[in-house]
Amino acid sequence: MSVFVGRVDELAALDEIIGVAVCGHPAAAVVVGDPGSGKSRLLAEAATQERLSNRFSVVGYEPESEVPLASASDLLRALADATPQGGLEALVFAPAHEEVSPLEPLRVLEAAHRALRAVGPALILIDDLQWVDELSLALCHYLVRAAAANEQPLALIAVARPSPNEASFVASLEQVLPAERLRRLALGPLASEEALELVKALAPMAGEDAARALAETSRGSPFWLEALVRSAGAEVDAGRLVTGRLRGAGADAGALFALLAIAARPLALEDANDLSGWAPERSEQAARELLARGIVVESGGALRLAHDLIRAAAVNEIPDDRRREIHRVLGDWLARIAGSDVRRLREAVGHRHAAGAPSLDLANRLVRSAQRTLLGGDGLQILAAIADEADPMDAEVLALQEGIASLATELAEHEEALERWSLVAARAELPARRASALVAASRAAYGLVRAEEARELLEESRQIATDDAVLRIEQDTHDAAILLWLEQRTAEGRALAREVVTAATRLADRAGGVQELHERGRRAYVDALRLDYEAAVMDGDPEAVLGAAEAREAAARGLNFEAHLTASLALSVALRQNGRVREAIARARRVWTEAQRHIFPRLAVDAGFWLSRSLAVIGDLIAAELVVREAAEIAARAGDVPRARHRILRQECAIGLERGRPRDVLRRLETTEEPNEHQRIMLHGDLALWYGRLDGPAAEATVLEEISKGLACADAVGCKRCAAELLLFSAEALVRIGEQEQARDALGRWDALGVREVLDDLLRLHVGALAEADAPARIAALEAALASAEGSAFGLAALWMRLDFGRELAAAGDARAVAQLERVAADASDLGAATVLELAEQALRALGVRTWRRSAAAKGLTEREREIVRLIAAGASNPEIARQLFLSRKTVERHVSNVLKKVGARNRTELAARVAELEVEGAHR
Repeated sequence: MSVFVGRVDELAALDEIIGVAVCGHPAAAVVVGDPGSGKSRLLAEAATQERLSNRFSVVGYEPESEVPLASASDLLRALADATPQGGLEALVFAPAHEEVSPLEPLRVLEAAHRALRAVGPALILIDDLQWVDELSLALCHYLVRAAAANEQPLALIAVARPSPNEASFVASLEQVLPAERLRRLALGPLASEEALELVKALAPMAGEDAARALAETSRGSPFWLEALVRSAGAEVDAGRLVTGRLRGAGADAGALFALLAIAARPLALEDANDLSGWAPERSEQAARELLARGIVVESGGALRLAHDLIRAAAVNEIPDDRRREIHRVLGDWLARIAGSDVRRLREAVGHRHAAGAPSLDLANRLVRSAQRTLLGGDGLQILAAIADEADPMDAEVLALQEGIASLATELAEHEEALERWSLVAARAELPARRASALVAASRAAYGLVRAEEARELLEESRQIATDDAVLRIEQDTHDAAILLWLEQRTAEGRALAREVVTAATRLADRAGGVQELHERGRRAYVDALRLDYEAAVMDGDPEAVLGAAEAREAAARGLNFEAHLTASLALSVALRQNGRVREAIARARRVWTEAQRHIFPRLAVDAGFWLSRSLAVIGDLIAAELVVREAAEIAARAGDVPRARHRILRQECAIGLERGRPRDVLRRLETTEEPNEHQRIMLHGDLALWYGRLDGPAAEATVLEEISKGLACADAVGCKRCAAELLLFSAEALVRIGEQEQARDALGRWDALGVREVLDDLLRLHVGALAEADAPARIAALEAALASAEGSAFGLAALWMRLDFGRELAAAGDARAVAQLERVAADASDLGAATVLELAEQALRALGVRTWRRSAAAKGLTEREREIVRLIAAGASNPEIARQLFLSRKTVERHVSNVLKKVGARNRTELAARVAELEVEGAHR
């Protein structure tokens, strides 16, 4: 319909939402109305505004509602074209070969977010939300959530019929947008005067009485009003409307109309030619007839039916045999052009299924596609249904069952994986295939934390006689994992892990080296090394951790890029544990950079955690803060799924405690609901340590309570590494509340565990010195500990030692105290360690020494830095500063980091508060 009238209030509301986005804030509106109420036309009218020039479309089609990313294909295509170096093209439109690891859907969502952020302020228009596929809905939600986290200018307007999709999408938006930035509008009928205006626009020659009669008969529905005008007022339903408009059309027009109705999506004219086997002139003539009758429209070179009510009516009018034949033709055509594109393959399966045609070949292509994980749980069930309906004795069916089992494993659908792998084990003829399937089934039971079932399936696999050396390594590696993580038989698991590595190394040697192993053998070798690494971490054996990590990193080079980066990050952690911190930082930084460049968001979160932790250890707190802040932003979008590390929250809090926000951070820790008992161990340890550091004996009750809670968690989990870390934290907390004897007891228990890395030994020296009974002994021990720390890379530990050394000197009346504390204050200011700076200044003031913060002029701000300070004071975010100064976001972050360090400000708020002072200083330079 080319005419638009009325809807003034709705358009004003949508314009308001767009205005919010123009001002730099994400906002959304969802318009809900019955079929024929003019939702799509309203959406098109809203799209004509000029304030957001970047406009993207998402369109739902009923037959594609289970095809992953079908609705978002135009959005993704446009974003890929707009950001050719952004990675989206390679991920979605040029998929990797099948032997590469399957595409994780999260990578697509993150790549789309980055592309959208790069193009600038944008408007996303979603039509027929009720039929948008699940992954496209997830993408839209992800984009809004990411925009909300970054205050990105984005407006999203969706129209829908009342439906579960609409309700769940609105509920998801309510979780990320404040109420003033989210509108849900109910689209009712046109008002009587608006309906009359529309009649006059469509039929200007109609008399007043006739026009009012048509308006009244339409009940305010724009669709039916137009239909009544075209039928000269005759009462029609959708079926008669289609019949009436096709009356007199040629057979080709009818055939093309049926094809469009069954396809239920836009078709390019050349595709219609291909499907029909017609010459171009024939298709063009048929299209002209349909366009002239107003039941087909052309947009962007593609034909589609004018309204979904027309499509629904048309499908009902097509005879069953003809409908099945069109479905078959569409399915065969899509299968022919799909390649490994999972979306076209899934669409082809749907048409084949509707035609009653076999689709086993397509299902097997789907489970081998590099994009297979995009199918999600719903797609997995479709494949399972195809397999279950086929001949169970067919070799192709068994291959499909195996593919389904693998896909279920990749999707972490452990129940489905367990069922399918068990089925493969029951039907496979070759012993090695049965035994491998049973190991995979055992892994699924392991994923469900069913220790007994996992053990039984593994033992059943072992009973099958094979000469497969790789299989034996896989069995033993999984056995060790069960011992370590499910049965808590740590010593046995650690011993078996070592045996497996020895066997895997022998296998590699016989093959002529790791590089000569085939992919399955190398993967088994890497898995064995990974488990050995994890067991060594649990056991607190840094040298063994390093050895396993080095071997794993070398072996992983022959696998996919993500596997190699993951192994390289593990080596970084091992290097830090062994005191090689600079090497650890360099390696972690490479992984951090590559994980972001190649869009591995969860790996980026891991790398950000470890890189920030290593930077903090050397005392580079400002850089550590920037890294962990960005990692936390990624985690907020992609989720935080820690493996062998704490949640990103802990590192955020660790930096905040050191950077001068300890009270805020402690409140955050106290209100954190941590469901994982393992993670809770050190949450209690952090609280005990920092209450002791900040409040001393006044915090005795709190410190003792937190230590008690942490020890209970450690006893329940049985992790030596975490128990040792807690004891070290507890010992320092106990010293600071005046419980030296209890502290010495905690240190004794730490010594007995034998779990240590290089930094732990320094911390042990520090706490042991503080626990000395008399002041001279404490001063002497602290001086010795400080001498050891200053020769290491652990700058933050040395800073705390010097602070305690200075305070002990002050308490003893030693004249050296002022010099030591002034050095602490200067070093803390350079490192951005605002909490230590404040404690040092407190101690200096207690000695009668006047304290002062070094000015910006002392080190000198550049003109660019001064410009950035003014923008920060005006409330500009880093992205806004980048746009205004035509700089990259990374460059702005570096400038902000340098300014904070030069000025000695703890955060942007403090920097903004000092802008006048900085401007004055600048005037006298």
